[in-house]
Amino acid sequence: MSRVTSRVMSHKYQRSFSTIISEEHAAEISSLIDRKTTTYSTTNIPYKFELILSGTRDEFAPQPFWNIFHGHANTVVEVKVKGTDEILGDNIYNGDELGIWTETEDSFIFSLKNEEYYEKPIRTSSQRFSIVNYEVFKVIKKNS
Repeated sequence: MSRVTSRVMSHKYQRSFSTIISEEHAAEISSLIDRKTTTYSTTNIPYKFELILSGTRDEFAPQPFWNIFHGHANTVVEVKVKGTDEILGDNIYNGDELGIWTETEDSFIFSLKNEEYYEKPIRTSSQRFSIVNYEVFKVIKKNS
């Protein structure tokens, strides 16, 4: 008789939720969303990052981006810049009225390489750049 055992896969080998950002980045972005001066620990991230769109998975064309992305409130977009370790992103807060532009203080842009966000310039170059991937996450507050 064989004995069946169950093992939890070690964290090192578990599939990542993102090909661009790490859990540490998610903690940092969560801290920016909540306007915290310190970064959340990776064991205490108050948001779930649900991947709704990926350039390498869903295509790099404008129409698929619009078809999938349109209608989602409270999203974070990240792009990996080609030839660098730079990750640029933004937090788009749409509130309750999707499809209508409104003024808000709850949206921001950021650069994870430079550890800077909307209060400072995130790029000093005006040159164009290419991206190797982009991801869009719906950001959902976890129940406490």
